[in-house]
Amino acid sequence: MKKLLIVVGIVLAFYPSPLFADDIELTYQNTQYVCTGVGESKEDERWKAYPLKLIFTAAGRAYVAEVSATIKDSSGNVVLQTTCDAPWLLAKLKPGRYSITASAEGGGSKTASLTVPSSGQQQFVIRFPSIRTE
Repeated sequence: MKKLLIVVGIVLAFYPSPLFADDIELTYQNTQYVCTGVGESKEDERWKAYPLKLIFTAAGRAYVAEVSATIKDSSGNVVLQTTCDAPWLLAKLKPGRYSITASAEGGGSKTASLTVPSSGQQQFVIRFPSIRTE
């Protein structure tokens, strides 16, 4: 068992990207997005190019990960559907009005409307107050 743990540690040290989706730019249909916000990666300059930044938090403002999110455009079409293993979801959406439904285990589901600007980045916090952190 100890040898297996050492091998897993080596694999994780040298090949983290294929195993974890954090910080990898992905595409859902035609929407580019990334799940990030942990450690040094949250300072990455690339993230400023995303017009929408969703931040998932718990009571006390601690970050929450493992959040399922669905974003719909003003016509009700799903433009992004994913589960983030990190507390930030950044999306390259066209300017306009959107609705988001996000759910986290122990936190229930939250729905909100938001507007993505034609320039800059809209930050939107989705708080799950029923999730308690220490």
